[in-house]
Amino acid sequence: MKRLLFLLIVLPVICSFQLESQMTYTKIVIEQSVGPDQEISITEHFKQTTGIRTCRMDRYTHVFLAIYDPSQIQEASFINWFTNNGYTVSCFYTDDYKEGEMVSISISNCK
Repeated sequence: MKRLLFLLIVLPVICSFQLESQMTYTKIVIEQSVGPDQEISITEHFKQTTGIRTCRMDRYTHVFLAIYDPSQIQEASFINWFTNNGYTVSCFYTDDYKEGEMVSISISNCK
């Protein structure tokens, strides 16, 4: 009886961890300089996009980073948005994101 009660309590918790979708991160480097207003505008645009957990445009390095759910947003959506808004993408990289992992802004792994 105790084992059954334990399983009824623990099993839903274990299943919920397995049901969480795998997050992905993307790094995009653009060629153009961005000012403070553009930095905020780009970041805020993507923060309001469904499926994005967090993101940031950095005007000093020209790097945009985002952690997102790939079942809700396609990686091509990022490149399309930047190119449709007049930016030239010089680097694009995407990989699985592991919670707590540092995301490199190095351009050595660009596509």
